[in-house]
Order: sequence, then structure tokens, then C-alpha cells
Amino acid sequence: MGRFLLTREDIEKLEKNKYVAKASETTITYTFEFKRLFIDEYIAGKPARKIFAENGFDIAMIGIKRVE
Repeated sequence: MGRFLLTREDIEKLEKNKYVAKASETTITYTFEFKRLFIDEYIAGKPARKIFAENGFDIAMIGIKRVE
């Protein structure tokens, strides 16, 4: 099974999200702010998928494996 690669359009869309520090075909680097927000909400019981979706991420684009 091959790795899931992001397209140039996907990368450009991700880089417009204030919670993305950097994106490439294979990697998404999230900001410290998003990491803290994610941890706080996850500990409070919110599912990872919902946290990503509520903060401007397209789950279908980035792939569910990256979310979970």
C-alpha cells in the first residue's frame, strides 16, 4: 500500500489555514496553538475528527488516518 500524497492544490489550501505551519506532499505540520487546542478539546472528550473539522480541516482531503 502506497503513501497518501497531497496535491499542490491541497497544500495551498492547507497553508491558508491558520493552524498549519507548513505542508508538503507527505507531511502536515500544525502550529503550537492548534496542538494545544487539540489536546485541550480531546482531553475534554471531543473526538479528533470533530476537532479537525471545526477548525477548518477537510477530513476527506487530509485523510482519516492522519486525523486518528
